[in-house]
Amino acid sequence: MNDSQSLFSVVEPASHVVRHVQSFNFFQVNNNKELADSLKNIFETEDLLNQQFKTVNLSIYNDYNTLVPAELFDATALNDYLFLNFDRDAEPEPFYDVITSANIMNVYGVDRYLKMLLRTSLVMLLLRTLLLTLSNT
Repeated sequence: MNDSQSLFSVVEPASHVVRHVQSFNFFQVNNNKELADSLKNIFETEDLLNQQFKTVNLSIYNDYNTLVPAELFDATALNDYLFLNFDRDAEPEPFYDVITSANIMNVYGVDRYLKMLLRTSLVMLLLRTLLLTLSNT
């Protein structure tokens, strides 16, 4: 998979059987807003992505990440860590997680358009689940 593709798969967790795999190409996408709009369209049109699942795992690939030794890490300096290696033209929202086995912090950025799409999609999924639950009672 490259920067111009998105892939989703449905896996049965108990048996680890892959039920569906599909890839989408975004070669005509020129910026992050267009990418978020294209992904939103996929979420709206793909029936499989509108079904209920017990768990959903999401992986996002981008270049905005850097490693910081845990003993030097300051959670208030996330932007500073990111922009040591990347231009300030980019506007990712910084996040971090711990790589405990190496005592290192992984600081990474998620594009604001993608973050808005994911939040909106998650809220819609939760509302849909709530409405289905209420209609079944």
